[in-house]
Amino acid sequence: YALMGNPLDPAVVFPAIALLNVLRAPLLFLPNVLVSLAQAKASINRLEDFLCADEVSPPPEKKALQHRKYFDEGADIYASGATFSWDRSLSSHQTVGPILSGVSLKIPRGDLCVVVGQTGSGKSTLLCGLLNEAFLMSGYCAIRPGTKVAFVDQSAFIFNASLRDNILFGEEYDEQKYKRALHVTALEKDLALLPAGDETEIGSRGVNLSGGQRQRVSLARAVYSDADVYLFDDPLSAVDASVGAHIFKECIVGDLKDKTRVFVTNQLHYLNSSHVNQICFLKNGEVAEHGTYDELMAKGSTVASLVRSHVASDAPEETSSSASIETDGKGETKPEETESAMTQSGDGHLTAVEKRETGRVRLRDYALYVSAFGGPLVGVLLVSLMTLAQAFNIGSTYWLSIWSSQVIQPDPGSGFYLSGYALLGALSVVVAGLASISLAFAGITASRTMHYKMLLHVLGAPMAWFDGTPTGRLINRFNADIDKIDSTLMQAIQGLLRQFLNLAGILILIITGVPLFILPMLASGYFYYVAQDYYRKSSVDLRRLEAIVRSPLYNHFTETLDGLVTLRAYGQVWRAQKLNQEMVDLNALVSFANLCANRWLSTRLELMSIGLVFCVTLLSVVGGKRLDPAFAGLMLSYALQLTTSLTWVVRTFTDMESQMSAVERIGEYSSSTGVPQEEPPETKRHLQSVKRSWPRQGQIVLNNVTMRYRADLPPVLSGISFTAQKGEKIGICGRTGAGKSSLVNVLFRLTPLDIGSVVIDDVDTNNVALRDVRSSINILPQEPLIFSGTFRNNLDPFAERGDEELWRALRVVGLDELVAAAGSGLDAAVAEGGSNLSVGQRQLLCLGRSLLRDTSILVLDEATSGVDIETDQRVQETLAKEFKDVTTLTIAHRINTIISYDKILVLDAGRVREFDTPSALLSDPNSIFSGLIDELGPTMAGKMRSIARGSHVDLTQVQASAVGTVQKQQEQRASGDEMSRREVVRRAYVDMRNAIVNNESVDWIEELHRSKTGKDEWKLQLRGMVEKLNRLSCSYLTSVDLEHSEDRVFRIASVNTGEDKTLAEAASASLRTRHAKVYDGQDYEEAGNLTHMASTVAQSPYGSTDERKLLPDVGADDEIDIVLDDAPLISTGDGVGKDGS
Repeated sequence: YALMGNPLDPAVVFPAIALLNVLRAPLLFLPNVLVSLAQAKASINRLEDFLCADEVSPPPEKKALQHRKYFDEGADIYASGATFSWDRSLSSHQTVGPILSGVSLKIPRGDLCVVVGQTGSGKSTLLCGLLNEAFLMSGYCAIRPGTKVAFVDQSAFIFNASLRDNILFGEEYDEQKYKRALHVTALEKDLALLPAGDETEIGSRGVNLSGGQRQRVSLARAVYSDADVYLFDDPLSAVDASVGAHIFKECIVGDLKDKTRVFVTNQLHYLNSSHVNQICFLKNGEVAEHGTYDELMAKGSTVASLVRSHVASDAPEETSSSASIETDGKGETKPEETESAMTQSGDGHLTAVEKRETGRVRLRDYALYVSAFGGPLVGVLLVSLMTLAQAFNIGSTYWLSIWSSQVIQPDPGSGFYLSGYALLGALSVVVAGLASISLAFAGITASRTMHYKMLLHVLGAPMAWFDGTPTGRLINRFNADIDKIDSTLMQAIQGLLRQFLNLAGILILIITGVPLFILPMLASGYFYYVAQDYYRKSSVDLRRLEAIVRSPLYNHFTETLDGLVTLRAYGQVWRAQKLNQEMVDLNALVSFANLCANRWLSTRLELMSIGLVFCVTLLSVVGGKRLDPAFAGLMLSYALQLTTSLTWVVRTFTDMESQMSAVERIGEYSSSTGVPQEEPPETKRHLQSVKRSWPRQGQIVLNNVTMRYRADLPPVLSGISFTAQKGEKIGICGRTGAGKSSLVNVLFRLTPLDIGSVVIDDVDTNNVALRDVRSSINILPQEPLIFSGTFRNNLDPFAERGDEELWRALRVVGLDELVAAAGSGLDAAVAEGGSNLSVGQRQLLCLGRSLLRDTSILVLDEATSGVDIETDQRVQETLAKEFKDVTTLTIAHRINTIISYDKILVLDAGRVREFDTPSALLSDPNSIFSGLIDELGPTMAGKMRSIARGSHVDLTQVQASAVGTVQKQQEQRASGDEMSRREVVRRAYVDMRNAIVNNESVDWIEELHRSKTGKDEWKLQLRGMVEKLNRLSCSYLTSVDLEHSEDRVFRIASVNTGEDKTLAEAASASLRTRHAKVYDGQDYEEAGNLTHMASTVAQSPYGSTDERKLLPDVGADDEIDIVLDDAPLISTGDGVGKDGS
């Protein structure tokens, strides 16, 4: 304007400044608006993608009408050529799980269909397909329309409420039906262990329940729902055998016998139940076999071979379920006992009320934030930059007033004034920009620092703190509160500094021109303070309240996503929606109240600002001092900004204090007072340093360990003492509440000890850093931990292994083909929580991760509960081979996984009741371990006792043992130091023959009493013994050995018919010794035990008639079925019975 030759006078300059100042605020907010628009567009696109995604939908009406006749004929579930997928495009590599194809099923009303198959074969996908959770790509699959469905997921859905609410699941309370649900799911005893019975609060995902308890709560929910169709996804995998037998008998085929049931399981012994109507065998994503048990067994199917191979060693027979779950043997739980357990008066609250501060934000919270972005010096630098920028801004306007008033004489010309104005403006822009960038970096630094500090404290919190802290509360702190510090807090601080400095400059300018203005300014300042103080108290507390009510919303949202399939199956989505709407309304109510308070403040500030402008104008006209027109114009132009500045100072100050509530909340979780620490800083200074290779041996010693979870609770472990030597395999068993999981907590120092110590390789773990203790122990948990990422990330989180090692681990656990088929190999995606893998595959992936860790201690917590029988056997072989020199502690629900271990630790009521070898414990019929074995039923109990005593034969292992070479045998005989293995086997045969033929004592009857072998086991045991000795002897039939005449004594003598035959069969079964490891040619002492025992049997008389009644009922004409076609030593030559025995 000046360069075009126009004169600058006050009448032109100051109206222009006033108009430009009016534009300043919109231009200031324009970048924020543009950023917000970009964010809004991105959010709308994301919402659009979500809303346009495929939704769960019922089968098409047209197909439903076509297949309606099957439902009219009595079918509750019908599928015809159904193909399911988790990805409708069929081309995404995001899903590694199987595609189930060609499914055809018809399940009539009231039938029980058992679904079995290999790990990852599509069993869970089938159930999800029935629930319309998996995409139906072709064919038809549906449950009868209008049918009420109950679903028990393999990973039980438990939400944060009381145990009773988890079972009722929105239904009305019916006492009789409720008690029945508790009984058939064996939950009555568990109620007595909970502080407030069924009113005990259960944390999110059932954190304060065991895996078996969670599964049984889910089962009780299904029973209580009284549905028409029940879908069970391997619900008995997390419970022990006796409880599983009780649930199967009382619940699945008992209380629900008239319901339609689809029962997915990996436990094959349930197949031969008379209540099973159909069996569906899945393999490689297809229905490989389908029919009744008799049909599949008759045609020699894969199911038949699996049953014959594994069912004898799989689980209990159907025994008295009431006896199987009792700890005192007194029979079924009485109704009054159930009532007493339900109505215990203890404190069942788990989740503490979230703490909320009141009043002003404390100075220490401001100090925390200042220290987070660099300390006081950085704060002073930032304020100085902002002050300098504001000074240059006011200086440029003041320079215009000098220019317009022409106070400098002689007139230097427009160029001089323009240069001065441009310089001041440029300095203002540069310094203001530098201040803004510095503030932004300070805000980012503060956010990172506070996030890291909070994360460090949360990760250092004890497990008990997590149990009482809902997930939503943590998400709220790490999401909403951190977002405030990231996005809005520093903006509020910057706005406050800018407006405050602007206000200070305006006041100085006005008071310089009109000193009397200080009087109305002080008066209005008081009213401004009262208004902002009144508003600030409400605003800060409303912000705090808003953060508090947001936590349950996050928690509910997380729980709803976790249990979405269950909610849909039960038709409870509407209830989750209703609860969500109530929480959103509450959150919106608080936000609306805060917005109303903000409007209240704005109205009063605007009214007071108008009064101030009036005072400035009046005093500039009627004041005693005559003002220069240019200065008066400058003063009035800034007076117009005064109202805005005053309003924004108050609002930005209260907004900043409201945002500081986020710092306040994060500060709470960043201190040891807000979040207790497992390892407080003061204790770290006194910790013992250990070598990187510790522990090298893996010896574990527990000395008088006593532990409780809270000071007001009784001890869960009392006086625990035992020693696990290097490389020993220790099985840990006991009933519910015995303290098995608590023992693991002690080992990993998840819970502090009251008294006692845990010593690993002569080092007390209480004196070692937690990081060192936990990184030195390998664990395979019951619930596998899978990270969102890739197979590579999950196998090797710290990138310490090469691809060859990773592929080897996958081959060992049997996942190499799955990963190779995923397309990207090791870099194939794994979804959050491993949701695109079956539960069994997740467990195998965790096993692969453990194989890659080089530790001397391994802890297993029923790590293979979700895999099929063959996979479980392969995993057990892998563990035995890969961890043969590793000290192993195994918490077992299934006794067969630990029966061959070196020692068994039996816990009861938090105390060590028994600790010895399996055979030693089983030799005492009154031991707790014997009781646990007996609960498995006679067949399984006999099998377990056989394995424990060492006479059980795994034929494949014997055949593969490659007993030895002729040269080695000759060397052994020549040395004279040791009895040759050939001689060991020969003597065993001779003594066994003598025992069978002579049988002159009753000692063997006592042995039968101790062994408690079932009637059907005698032939199995005798056949195993003969097969074992025969294969060993055959391995020595070389040209050298045949020169010895004593080879003839290897042949088994025949036995007479009648009474002698019965006794011979029983006597042979009594030859189970402790670990008769003659096949490996090393344990001669144990082979001698076998010989000694056979000799003892041979010298014994018959026994009384009453004792003989204990023997199996074998008639005189019955055959002992031990014919071995491929065993030359018992198929030819002397001593072969006429019946081939």
